[in-house]
Amino acid sequence: MRQRGAAGPLSRGYAWGIIFLHPLIPLLWIAAAVWMTMTLPGLGTGANAALEDVVAKDSTALATQARAAEVFGAPLATDISVVLRNPDGLTRAEAESVLDGAQAVREGELGPDLEGLRGAVPLVNVPIPTLDWGERNTTAVTYLGFDPSLSLIRRRDLAERYAERYLKPVEGSRVSMSGASPARLAQFAVIEDALPVVTIATVLLVGLIVGLHFRSIVAPFVTLAAAGVAYAVAIRVLGFSGAAAGISVPREVEPVLVVLLLGLVTDYAVFFLSAMRSSLVTGLDKRQATLQATIRTARIVLTAGLIVAAGTGALIAGRLEFFRAFGPGLALTALVSLVVCITFIPATMALFGRRLFGRLPEPSSARTGAMTETIPARPSDRLPRRMRSRVAMLGTAMRVTGRLAEQEGQSRGRVMTARILASRPVAFVVVLVTIVALLFVSAPAQRLDLGLSFISGLPADDRVRVGAEDAGRAFAPGILSPTEVILEHPGMGKDPAPAIEFQRLIERQPGVAASVGPREDVPLELDLMVAPGADAVRMALVLDEEPDSAAAIEHLEGIRKSIPAIAREAGMDPQTRVLIGGETLLAAETVAAVIADLGRIALAALAVNFILLAIFMRALVAPFYLLAASVLAFAASLGVTVWLLDYVGLGGGVAYFVPLATAVLLVSLGSDYNVFVAGRIWEEARRRRLREAVAVAAPKAAGAITVAGITLAASFALLALIPLESFREFALLMVVGVLLDAIVVRSVLIPGLVSLFGETSWWPGRRVRPAGYEDFMTAVRRRVDMLPEHVHPVTEATLATLCQRIERGEAVVLQRQLPKELQDTMERPRGAPEQFDSGEFVRRVSDKTKLSQVTARQASVAVIGALREVVDETTMTYVRAQLSPDYSALLSPPAPEPGRLAPVEV
Repeated sequence: MRQRGAAGPLSRGYAWGIIFLHPLIPLLWIAAAVWMTMTLPGLGTGANAALEDVVAKDSTALATQARAAEVFGAPLATDISVVLRNPDGLTRAEAESVLDGAQAVREGELGPDLEGLRGAVPLVNVPIPTLDWGERNTTAVTYLGFDPSLSLIRRRDLAERYAERYLKPVEGSRVSMSGASPARLAQFAVIEDALPVVTIATVLLVGLIVGLHFRSIVAPFVTLAAAGVAYAVAIRVLGFSGAAAGISVPREVEPVLVVLLLGLVTDYAVFFLSAMRSSLVTGLDKRQATLQATIRTARIVLTAGLIVAAGTGALIAGRLEFFRAFGPGLALTALVSLVVCITFIPATMALFGRRLFGRLPEPSSARTGAMTETIPARPSDRLPRRMRSRVAMLGTAMRVTGRLAEQEGQSRGRVMTARILASRPVAFVVVLVTIVALLFVSAPAQRLDLGLSFISGLPADDRVRVGAEDAGRAFAPGILSPTEVILEHPGMGKDPAPAIEFQRLIERQPGVAASVGPREDVPLELDLMVAPGADAVRMALVLDEEPDSAAAIEHLEGIRKSIPAIAREAGMDPQTRVLIGGETLLAAETVAAVIADLGRIALAALAVNFILLAIFMRALVAPFYLLAASVLAFAASLGVTVWLLDYVGLGGGVAYFVPLATAVLLVSLGSDYNVFVAGRIWEEARRRRLREAVAVAAPKAAGAITVAGITLAASFALLALIPLESFREFALLMVVGVLLDAIVVRSVLIPGLVSLFGETSWWPGRRVRPAGYEDFMTAVRRRVDMLPEHVHPVTEATLATLCQRIERGEAVVLQRQLPKELQDTMERPRGAPEQFDSGEFVRRVSDKTKLSQVTARQASVAVIGALREVVDETTMTYVRAQLSPDYSALLSPPAPEPGRLAPVEV
């Protein structure tokens, strides 16, 4: 039997190289980490990303903002506002200081320390007949406009200098910076403060889980040492790469990078260490156990790591700069983790050997000795003949499975359960129920709304959030960034009646709390709403929701759809140009860009995942349903997350980057586990029938994957320690997704799908490559003294007769492993097998070949002996189970039995 996917010279050479260099590899990695830490820049040295990295560069909102600055001198839409609040009422001096500051900016009376500040528009909640604010004369909001090229920190610093210079708060008053830009900087500060706590907690958690699983203190030490080296190297590689490419990794993703790195290193360490422990249990010494574990696992880990790197790197296909920086950061992190794991961990396995683990069971004869043939089950002769074969098959399957469990040192119950689930009828039910359940729990995902929610996602005591709440109480929740509506037409400002009617109609739209425009006689002595040339007017729509929330986005979409009808009803000239801007529109465009990016990135990520899986598995069908399972798992995770958020009262929307980032991570990590599960099944299927391969490999892989999944889920759960709503949403979705993937999809659905698709999984290839015709004929000739011209006919006659005696399914299994020149011989009519004894078997062979019965018997024994050389270890056991005891003389090999054909590695 020619085996597909066996470890080749490259895998063996790599493993021997690790063994040879194992004393040096850990030292070299530690030295590299120290050198990089001392010489290369870290993430914190990069420039801060501007706010516009979360919106498309061709944003309509940004274009409107630029037009407002051109026509009116300053836009109403801004990402930084200064809030002055006195709950007891603003004094005259405070109100005048607000106006004086705005006038100074308008007239350009600023010093060099305020260079870059382009505009200041004040608004005080003074009594106005057409406006009904929540309070009166308690709060002033000054909207500041800046040079778009300025960084977040520079904008904040200018705002603080402006407030210090011009605003004159009295005792009891409070001045706050608020808006999207201060909110993002506040997020950065929260992340920076929480990151050490998250890192330490993750390290302790990883150490605890790995230590408990392997019952050792050395195994977690090796895992954490690898993680420490990978972290030190990855952070510096990211900093250096970002500086060289002029790209700064967004600070929001640094905790994700840390947790992903620790999670990946832990996953791969568990895979390596589990293989090492299994090898030691079979009785191998430290050197041979390391060699075997590295050969079996390195290729799987290499493929898995490349899939995660390629999948996360697919984020670069998006339009938003946030994702274009986020993706390469995750990809580089995955690559560094991969390189460290496939070198550092095997080297330490060679160093520590059995000391990596707690007390290991002593090797048993079943695991260290040669595999003895399982005795087939013999049904009672009182059963009808047609039932005996099927009963024998079922009984033999249980015996084979028990023997395999003993040989592999696994729980007999778990292997037996996996064997039952691997039968096609049971697998069909399991797959159907699992898919239906996943589809059902994914239904709430349809209710998902996206928003930015920079401010409301901050801790309750954050100054930026406090400032926003001050302004919201005094005016309305959307006051910090009103939606700006510009109406342009010659003479519009001279005859404002249509514009005033437009304003009256638009403020009746759902979600609009108030509007300020040409209708109001704003007591600021500043010409804010009418352009100097009177060819344009504008108005500010104050929404009743936070400007960048999902609810505000929904309200704005309704307003935009209604504008044509409102313009007609207001009697405006059809040639009037209507422009909309503001932070809510920026948020809406961001959400639209994320949705558009989702398609592009999903296609890119699935394509690279599919290609790498196809290369690893040397098949096209299996990668297709494995990826489909990953996508279904993510949909179910999203549905469960939406339901949980609704259940706890946090269902008002999810941060814009959470679904897309988690989708790429979960699908890539799912493929990561796919490689491990499928790799184990593929490995076992090279020497066993498929169902037995699933029965042995699925429980073995499920144990390692469950530990790895729990560790990874717990690591992501610790992101919830960062007191930002976006991170808690991210953590919840990742925890649900990883657990669902590891416990349900990879442990139940994937083995079921492999069993259900069967041999088709390997299409267009084959699970096993048939033996060569000459090899098979040579094996027959070694066993019988016969003229060469008689060997082929007697072989065909024996195989054809055997095919008539056994179940059609067993004939198909044998047929796949025979040379192509003999496969047609195994064809037979459908129906139950014929029941005839060994004497009739020999007579039929004799009649077909015209040989004597003595010669026919000798030839039959030779052909069946050759079958034993080329089929897998369990197939002949199933054949024996269908034959009566009198066939033992034909089935038992002559003494001495020639050796089995060596499997061909490809």
